Amino acid sequence: MAAKIDDAARWIVKEHVRKKAFTSLPMTFEIVELSEAYQVQEKVIPLFKDHRGEVGGYKLAMTSKPIQQLCGIDHPFAGHLFKSEIYFGNRTIELDNFGRLGIEFELAVRIGRDLPSAEGLWDRQKILPHIEEVFPAFELVDDRHADYQSLNILTVIADNACSGGVVLGTACHEWHQLDFDILPVVKDLNGDKENSNTGLALGNPLNSVVWLANFLNDKDCQILSGDILMTGSTFATYFAEKGDVIEYHIDQIGSVKIEIK
Repeated sequence: MAAKIDDAARWIVKEHVRKKAFTSLPMTFEIVELSEAYQVQEKVIPLFKDHRGEVGGYKLAMTSKPIQQLCGIDHPFAGHLFKSEIYFGNRTIELDNFGRLGIEFELAVRIGRDLPSAEGLWDRQKILPHIEEVFPAFELVDDRHADYQSLNILTVIADNACSGGVVLGTACHEWHQLDFDILPVVKDLNGDKENSNTGLALGNPLNSVVWLANFLNDKDCQILSGDILMTGSTFATYFAEKGDVIEYHIDQIGSVKIEIK
């Protein structure tokens, strides 16, 4: 099985290099279990490092019930972020650098203290002292034209959850008294505004931090000081077009804006 895990990882990286559209892993690799998909992901990451650099954090995908139901699962899943793809401040994004660029609207977290398994299972209260600051953020999802009606979730996980980067806005240190169950957010897409709240991401985006910490500890890994965590989108994924101007505001935290070229 180890050889098939390695072969599957190399196949995924070749698909990226060749700029192929997203397709499911061939059945010849026999990746049929969630644990096997994550094993492939762990092999993919070092292969990506050659041109994407070191890991600088994690993302959580499929945090909303509607998208879970669409894809036939009942849980989120994780991927890695690369330091070279963590951008600070308002940015211009080149659409041609992506197969298909999806924009997600999130609260990002920077960890100030490691989250080791020695502390036992994490919960929201335990996690709070380990969070240094939070940001309004865009996740840049490169789904390479995946078909969501027939999406193979194991392949998505193996493919590092389609991680394409993040854009972080204003950092906020005074967040401890905010109610992330219901904190208002606003999406502004080319002047058209839509309202939501941070609770759309797993009920509370801090639940995503807890999930990631326990998930990684269970794999004998841990979130490290300085890591950036993406906690899940408060709106449906928007597939960007050239000329778009997109802004995301989280009440009492701040804003972030991107322009698509």
